[in-house]
Amino acid sequence: MRAIPWLSCAIIFLLLGSPSVQAKPNTFKIIGHSVQGDSIGAFFWGHGDSYVYIFGVIYGDERNSDQLVERVRELLEQNYNKKKKAVTFIMIPCLNPDGRYFNCRTNANNVDLNRNFPFLNFSDQSKLNCYSKCSLEPLQPETLALLQLCKTYPPALIYSIHQPLNLINYDGPAATIALDVQRINGMRIVPDIGYATPGSLGEYFGNLKKVPVITLELPHTEKCEDWEDLLQRNAEAIIYSALNWQARHTK
Repeated sequence: MRAIPWLSCAIIFLLLGSPSVQAKPNTFKIIGHSVQGDSIGAFFWGHGDSYVYIFGVIYGDERNSDQLVERVRELLEQNYNKKKKAVTFIMIPCLNPDGRYFNCRTNANNVDLNRNFPFLNFSDQSKLNCYSKCSLEPLQPETLALLQLCKTYPPALIYSIHQPLNLINYDGPAATIALDVQRINGMRIVPDIGYATPGSLGEYFGNLKKVPVITLELPHTEKCEDWEDLLQRNAEAIIYSALNWQARHTK
């Protein structure tokens, strides 16, 4: 099994077993494995019953998105009192370890994981024509791992980290959350990415399940002189918008 770069950070956390086991605050556990057998891990932070998901590297060639997930985790540990929050953050730095290893968009089965989620309407020919071959493939191990985790801990809000478009996109009832993110990171909001994405995580959770989904597109690192500052601002934007969203829903 190949070593995962961020996995060494997890040795201070308690390793848990099956997703059916209730996770405790400040834990790390394996939620599944990739096609080639690499572990997919998740960090849990908080005590609340509202589950906020943050994950990166659904596309293996968007390799730096895991750095933002790690920065969010670091900020939560350093600056926030988990006992006073009504949320539990579930952070998955790398959903596609095989793609990351090979520096390619797809997983090891050559399937685009962000077109591999269940979809509803085969009869809509205009959408069906937009499907690539991999969108019609069986659910992949990486997709199944995330869906199983979401079955155990139903997401209330999702942040999906991408590169390199440098913008905020959203699906489902997430317009207000996108504005909160923008207040901190200053990125432009693009509600419509400009092309159909059937089978995507946003389509499935945002438009079908009505879970707010924020897609946060980071820029190219080689085109970003202030990468560390950008990571910090975006990590703050994610935490601020998530806690602000939760506060509005608990009034």
